[in-house]
Amino acid sequence: MRDTGTYPEDLPRGECLRLMSTVGVGRVIYTRQALPAVDLVNFTLDDGGDVVITTVRDDLALAVRDSVVAFEADHFSAHDKAGWHVTVIGRAREVASRRPPHVLRVTPEIVTGRTLRLIPDPVRAVS
Repeated sequence: MRDTGTYPEDLPRGECLRLMSTVGVGRVIYTRQALPAVDLVNFTLDDGGDVVITTVRDDLALAVRDSVVAFEADHFSAHDKAGWHVTVIGRAREVASRRPPHVLRVTPEIVTGRTLRLIPDPVRAVS
């Protein structure tokens, strides 16, 4: 069977947050010196759906503190040829200590997500 492309499916907010809670690594997207920047970080979701990031990096904490950021988490299975991604947009604030380790919280204002599955070639699937 040959794959012909991908089939994206939008996810509701609740499912986005549920999927995010299954992984512990994501990307925080922010502005550094007027340019886009992306950093890989560990995170958890609290009971209210806030993204909680702990970092020892002073520069990251300073750059995102009190600013609007995007946060992205995803998972892809090469075996299943399927995956998902979720993006959260919200204001980041530091909630613990102004020295390492920094605890940053992003409260989601916009949450979007999609699943992605490869579509089998229907001609080859029946032959």
